[in-house]
Amino acid sequence: LSEARGEYVAFLDADDIYLPQRLGRHVEVLRACPGVDMSASGYLRCFSDDSGAMDMQSIVSARPFFTAGDVVWEPPLGLLVVTHVPYLNLGTFSVTVRRRIALEAGGFEDAFHSMYEDQVFATKMLACHRVYLVQAYLACYRHHDASVTRKAKGSGPSATESARMDSQRFLEWQLGYLRQHDVEDPLILDVIRARQLRAARPAGWLASMRGRISTGLRSMLERILPRPWYRRLIAIDYQLDCLRARWAYWQLTRILSRRGRSSVLSGRIA
Repeated sequence: LSEARGEYVAFLDADDIYLPQRLGRHVEVLRACPGVDMSASGYLRCFSDDSGAMDMQSIVSARPFFTAGDVVWEPPLGLLVVTHVPYLNLGTFSVTVRRRIALEAGGFEDAFHSMYEDQVFATKMLACHRVYLVQAYLACYRHHDASVTRKAKGSGPSATESARMDSQRFLEWQLGYLRQHDVEDPLILDVIRARQLRAARPAGWLASMRGRISTGLRSMLERILPRPWYRRLIAIDYQLDCLRARWAYWQLTRILSRRGRSSVLSGRIA
């Protein structure tokens, strides 16, 4: 970030891909809306083919949209939504930020590498800055065995314990950051604290056994099923995730409505 010289900064992991119009749409938004500090858009999921290249025929799922048109999230609304709605990770490759703002926010944190690196940056931006959400799929997230995320998740007790400790460290940092910047929305803090309590408890033998069985079954199906069949199963799994996300978003709108805050989710842009 410090070496960049452009007005805007966009990110792209080595194994993901921008679709046509990705950069153009984001730059248009930031130029047209000087009060917006970051733009974000949706992304598709796909697999690599046998050569390791992106297989554009293997698109299996997309993050759901929750409004009919583009919206602006006033801080800390964006953080409230992604905290309450599972599977709604923005994806660093799907955001473009004003470089000056990214530097003022402190950029990324050296204490976080690979896991939670993008969530840390997203927390800074969503908690304290206006974010324009473009309702369009403009990038592809590629699934493959060599990805950092796939390796970090792994399987077995050691991987589970490592993931739990990583989660604890991130949640502790997140609470500290929100406290430091006077973000006191109870709907956000209560969810983070509940996750912190869960992360502080080592997984019981039943949960560990269930996790190992699930990982083993998925690995076996990946080996024995024809690739199109296996990808179809993955697609169904992601579609269920999308349904869970929509249900969580609907629940959040009900909570905000009861508290007289329903209008914060309807900030639609003409």
